[in-house]
Order: sequence, then structure tokens, then C-alpha cells
Amino acid sequence: MSDADPCGPWLDRWALTADGAAFSTRYGSHLAPVLAAGQPAGLLTLSVASWIAYCLSGAHRFGGRWTPDDPYAGTVIAIGEKVSDWTDLAKSVLAIAPIFGSDMAHPQLVDPVARHLSGLLRGDTRGYLSERLGDD
Repeated sequence: MSDADPCGPWLDRWALTADGAAFSTRYGSHLAPVLAAGQPAGLLTLSVASWIAYCLSGAHRFGGRWTPDDPYAGTVIAIGEKVSDWTDLAKSVLAIAPIFGSDMAHPQLVDPVARHLSGLLRGDTRGYLSERLGDD
């Protein structure tokens, strides 16, 4: 596995084999180009927020429901235990350079991720996802 492969930690950890191109929507499979082009990123930002929420669910502040199995979970949990404002929380996690690079903590991404985190972590997660996905 190449050190430059951003998926390397997960491929190695779970003994996965890359088997082709990443899943892609009509807006693309990578968030940065979508944002740079000013295209809609609703479900992409929801997926980012969902991963963050998965990690944060291991924090005492959010009920410590489980121990997330992710190489960066400890980092995300530590941020979640310290930062209480949703926007600041999203901005802090999106500033983790090994995951998001150095330019993802800007309002175009931070604001929707913060809204999704609030919806995912403040109560009825299933209801929130159902609303966002239009799955009644």
C-alpha cells in the first residue's frame, strides 16, 4: 500500500482490497472538487457529519454509546469533549489535516456539517436521517 493513499490506514486495518473506482454521484466522489465548483454537496456533507457523529458517539459528552473503531476516533472524541459549539466542533474536526487536508474548514463546509452534527447527535438520529434522505 502506498503511503500517499489516503485510504491506506483503513485498507490496511481491515485487510481490504481496493477494487475499483470510488463510488461517484453526478457531483463527483470527492468533496473538495464539488465544493470548489460550487456544486450542491448535501449528501456529501451529511456523510462527513455522519462519520464525525459516529466517532463522537464514543465521547462521554454524547453518551459514550460505543468505542468507535477508527484510527482517528480518539482525536475526534478529544475535540468533542472540549468544544461545545456545533460550528466550532465541525471546524475543529474538519481541520484534522491527515483526514481533510488543510483547506476544508471553511463556511461552505463547516456550516452544513455543523447543522448535520446537531441533528444527528441531539436526539432522534433516525428521524433526522429520514428527513434528510426523504425516506418516510
